[in-house]
Amino acid sequence: MKDKKPTLEHLAIPQLQSHSQMACDLKHLAMSQLQSCSRTAREHSKRARVGDEAPNIRFPF
Repeated sequence: MKDKKPTLEHLAIPQLQSHSQMACDLKHLAMSQLQSCSRTAREHSKRARVGDEAPNIRFPF
């Protein structure tokens, strides 16, 4: 009976699972950031439509 050496596949699987988990975490983080940004953008656009809260900006061109 010969010793079973860890194959490349056995070594790579935990690494892949770890990277997959990190990718999922980053995706969730990015999605929550995006939702937060779009919420802020909606609030700003509401204020801009109201007009009196938004500063009067004139473009020099």
